[in-house]
Amino acid sequence: WSAVWVRPALGETKETDIKAVLLYHFTRFVSWPNERLPDQTSPVVIGILGRDPFGAGLDETIRGEMVGGRMIQIKRFQKVEDVHACHVLFISDSEVTRIDEILARFNKRSVLTVADLENFCHRGGMVGFKTERNKIQIEINLDAVNADGGLAISSRLLRQARIIRTKGE
Repeated sequence: WSAVWVRPALGETKETDIKAVLLYHFTRFVSWPNERLPDQTSPVVIGILGRDPFGAGLDETIRGEMVGGRMIQIKRFQKVEDVHACHVLFISDSEVTRIDEILARFNKRSVLTVADLENFCHRGGMVGFKTERNKIQIEINLDAVNADGGLAISSRLLRQARIIRTKGE
């Protein structure tokens, strides 16, 4: 799980491939309320909203993978209104001008919001990717996660992340 602090050798691994692996790992370290996964055949859905930075890399990462006996599916959405039945939502940089509207739409819907946008967690997003000195760091806004009321993040993931607090800002 030390993939969070990966420093890829130049030309070996693309940053987007590492982020794709991290999105997959989030499905293993986040719990959703029972009503979000009503039966054992319900898949865990990773959604991409806006321009897809991953291409086939994300599909290849999750091909054949399961979490808790459930299939993992990738769905791509061009408009926020089209996002339904999604558990992890990566918000692309193409949506930066609408980020507040998007986050408000998923407030208290037990959707783990993820992006690599500047100040994403400080604006109410749950998980942000931040690249510093060729390392991808995870930021988690615990206040946003806890305010949702339905999501639970494993301590194994929390130990790997920089915790962001936004209450009182």
